[in-house]
Amino acid sequence: MKIVIVGGGTSAWMTAAAFCKRFPDFEVTLIKGDTPSGVGESTTPHFNQYLQFMGITDEVFLKNVRATYKSSSRFEDFSSLGEVFHYPNGQSVRTDITFHQWMQAKALFPNTPPFAEVFMPFVTIAEQGKLPLNHPKLTPYDLSKDRSFHLDAKSFIKFLETSFCKGVEILDSKVKSVRYDGQRIKHVVVERGPYDNGPKTVYGDLYIDCTGQAGALIGALSPWKDYEGILTDTALVTRTEYTNKEKQMVPYTNAKGMSAGWTWTIPTRDYISRGYVFSSKFQKESDAAEEFGWDEYKVVKFSNGRRLRAWVGNCISIGISQGFIEPLEATSLGLYEEICRQSWDGIFGLNDWNSCNKRVRLEMERLQNIILWHYQYGSKYDTPFWE
Repeated sequence: MKIVIVGGGTSAWMTAAAFCKRFPDFEVTLIKGDTPSGVGESTTPHFNQYLQFMGITDEVFLKNVRATYKSSSRFEDFSSLGEVFHYPNGQSVRTDITFHQWMQAKALFPNTPPFAEVFMPFVTIAEQGKLPLNHPKLTPYDLSKDRSFHLDAKSFIKFLETSFCKGVEILDSKVKSVRYDGQRIKHVVVERGPYDNGPKTVYGDLYIDCTGQAGALIGALSPWKDYEGILTDTALVTRTEYTNKEKQMVPYTNAKGMSAGWTWTIPTRDYISRGYVFSSKFQKESDAAEEFGWDEYKVVKFSNGRRLRAWVGNCISIGISQGFIEPLEATSLGLYEEICRQSWDGIFGLNDWNSCNKRVRLEMERLQNIILWHYQYGSKYDTPFWE
C-alpha cells in the first residue's frame, strides 16, 4: 500500500513515523509544503500512548526533543481573580475516597482541600516548582504515568524524521492541485521542483491530510463545522529566554485569565513559549498586544470546529485539518491519538468509516464541552468577553 501524507508539521511527521513503525512494508511519501514555525507545545497524558507505541523512553525523549516534564495545568484567575488551581496530568488516582464524597464535603465545608490535592496529591509541590520522583511512600504515584511534557515542536519533528522516517520519500514542495473521482482522490499534483521538467503527479492508495485548517485534501470532501460557542479565534505567540532557569522551569503549563481570553506559559528545555489566546470580537490586536506585554510576536488566526467527517473515501484528515479546539487544555495531540487509533482499526477492517467518524465526532464534542466549562464556570465577570 502507498501512503501519501501532505503537511510538514507535528501531526504529519508523527503520522509518517507511526506508519513506518506499524506498517514497515508500506510505501510512505510525505509532501512537506511550508516549513512549520515550531513553537513550544504542551501535551496531555494521552500522548504517553504514542510514546509507548513508538518505543520512545522518557530519557531519549527529554534529551532529543528538548522537553521538560509537566505534572499539571495551572489555572490562574479562572475560578476567580487571584485564585489558582491545578488540573493534574496524572492517571494514578486515589481510590479510598470517591469523587461524590469529595463533592459533598466541598459543598458543606468550603475549606475542603482542592480536588487535585485530594486525589492526586503529587501536585501539591508543583507550586514550588518541584516534581516528585518514584518512592514507595508516594501512593498513588508513578512517574511513568503521572506526567506529560512540554516540548519543542521543531526538535520533535527532527527527532521523528531521523529516528523513524529514513524510508520515507520526502517531497519538499506544495500541493498544486488535487484530482478527485467522486468521494475518492485519484492523485495530487505538486509544484515543479528545481530539477523537474514540470509539475509532478503523486499517486497513492491512502491520502493523509495534515495541512492544518487549510484542509488542502479533505476540504473538498468534508465541510467544516464551526463551534460558535467558543469565542477565542486569535493567538499572539512568542518565545523568550530564561532569566532564572531554576525558578522559571516549572513542571506545569500556566494559563492565566485575561480580559478577552488567556495567556499560556510553557517552559521547554531551552526557552519559554508564551502566547495570548483572545477573541477578536472583544479585543483589537493592538490592545491584546499591549495586554500581552511582549513587543515581538506572531499572529495566528484559527477557527474552532471540525470536519463533518474525518475520513472520506481514501482520505483521512489528521491533526488540525480534522478539527481544532483552542489550546486551553492542550487537546491537539490528544485528538491526534484518537484519530490515529481509529485509522489503524479502519485499515485493518476492524471498523468502518462511519464508526471512525462517529467516535471522532463524539470525542470532539466532549472536548468542546470541557473547554466551554472553563469559561462558563469561571468567575472573571468584569469584562464583556467573560460576561
